[in-house]
Amino acid sequence: MIHLKNKCFHGRLWLKCKGPIHIYKKNNLYFYNYVNFLNKSFLRKEINSMYFSTSNNLDYINYINEINNYIETFQKHSDNSISNEGNILPILQKIKNETKYNENEEIMEIISSIKLLIEKRVRPIVVNDGGDIKFVCFDMDTGIVYVQLQGACVGCSQSEVTLQYMIKNMLTYYISEIKEIKNISKDGIIL
Repeated sequence: MIHLKNKCFHGRLWLKCKGPIHIYKKNNLYFYNYVNFLNKSFLRKEINSMYFSTSNNLDYINYINEINNYIETFQKHSDNSISNEGNILPILQKIKNETKYNENEEIMEIISSIKLLIEKRVRPIVVNDGGDIKFVCFDMDTGIVYVQLQGACVGCSQSEVTLQYMIKNMLTYYISEIKEIKNISKDGIIL
């Protein structure tokens, strides 16, 4: 945005302003992608990050609790004869034991953004077709998001197409760290 005395230029749009418009942006916040031009251009005071931050200390604790719940669930339903290569349990154990998820606020910001996108954008579409989707975990090292499809999506032949094209494209559009998305069965097997 260009400020010239009392006029502001943004693209092809000239706005008559009483004074300069200040936009304050906190770096590395993924919610910033959701704010459009009209929301940004008329802000007159600094944005209070308390209202927009999607990550805090409790997010790490909640995330580890979710990981522990999935570990218990998958261990209860899993078959011990399955190799570790096709099982989610080693990945969940690795995420649980790594300290970088606790120390790095940016990783928790990414995870919170993934959860938000799945809950607000993806889940309503999947639920409308009789299925459901749950976020399981995000492996920062490989860039893989693990989700669990439920309901009508489990037996649907188009679930893989939906997962790889609709859901993956939407998540990678907003969050560049995501490289792949994989489905997990109720037994903890990576499909």
